[in-house]
Amino acid sequence: MTDKKDDSVKTIKVAGQEIEIKCVKVKNLHEVTRAFTPFVAEFERIVKAKKGMPESELMALIGTFTDETVILASTLTDQPPSFYRELEPLEMLTVMQEVVAHSGDFFMRQI
Repeated sequence: MTDKKDDSVKTIKVAGQEIEIKCVKVKNLHEVTRAFTPFVAEFERIVKAKKGMPESELMALIGTFTDETVILASTLTDQPPSFYRELEPLEMLTVMQEVVAHSGDFFMRQI
């Protein structure tokens, strides 16, 4: 018997720690929406300019909305907020790029 791969989870390694990234589901929708709401206007501006999401823009969002970023990352991964508060900014950038990419359809439909 072959185990079925769960495509709703992606694993990355950041700061020596494996992190499981989950897709947005109804069970975490409230927390994700609450954390993502401050980002919506900025994502919309970037996408409408057809620039995509440059690293510098995402880093600026992380810096501006640090608490929301930590909540979003901890909601969509298997790590607690305390883990994300101790990351270096570039490590958090990597996490957020992967989180957004993994649930890209959800985030793009919000804009």
